Amino acid sequence: MGISTHVLDTSTGRPAAGVKITLEYDHGRFDVVCHSKTNEDGRLRLIEQPAEGVYRITFETGEY
Repeated sequence: MGISTHVLDTSTGRPAAGVKITLEYDHGRFDVVCHSKTNEDGRLRLIEQPAEGVYRITFETGEY
């Protein structure tokens, strides 16, 4: 099991391509694990085999 996301633009009902996403892992403080953008289908596969723990995903929608 991995961590992935799918972003939809609710104003158009279509996938949101190019949204910047940051994934962080909590080691007592949050450290960046991945920083990337959604593909044309609004999807992004972040980690294939994540370690057990707490993660935080930030969607940088302002630029979108």
